[in-house]
Amino acid sequence: MIRILVIVIVFFWPLVHVLFSNRVQGNAKYTWATIVLLTSWIGYLVFLIKTSPDDE
Repeated sequence: MIRILVIVIVFFWPLVHVLFSNRVQGNAKYTWATIVLLTSWIGYLVFLIKTSPDDE
């Protein structure tokens, strides 16, 4: 049972993080969620890189 829970959390974490993230707003959030849903962790990594805060 614990294994299934861990698998579900690992599978859905990127999507949930994108949907509740403050890095993007509006329709961009749903666009990123779709990308992450279709490409999983690769899309999530691209999301994190593209929406990273500037170090100014």
